[in-house]
Amino acid sequence: MNTDHVVSMPLGKAAVVADQPAVKHAEVVGEVTFRQGDGPHIVIPLGPCEVQLMANDATIAWDDGDAKGVAAMPLMDFKRFVRDGAIEMGKAA
Repeated sequence: MNTDHVVSMPLGKAAVVADQPAVKHAEVVGEVTFRQGDGPHIVIPLGPCEVQLMANDATIAWDDGDAKGVAAMPLMDFKRFVRDGAIEMGKAA
C-alpha cells in the first residue's frame, strides 16, 4: 500500500487520506468555539457531532433541533479541544 497520501494524527486511530477524508463520530462535551472570518467566537452546542479530518483543518457538523450547523477550524484548534476534553472522539452520533 502506498502511504504517501496518509497523514497520521495523534487522535487514536484517526487518519486522513487525501482523497477520502475520515469522518468520525464524536461528542461535544465542553465549550468548543469557532470563528467565521473575523467575527466573534461562536459556541458549538453540546451533543453528538460528526468530524471530518483533513490535512490542515477539521470540519464539525451537528444537528441543533431545527437547524444543522457546520464549522471548520484549524486542525491545531481541533486537537486542543480533544486534548482538553471538550470533544470526545468515538462517541456514537
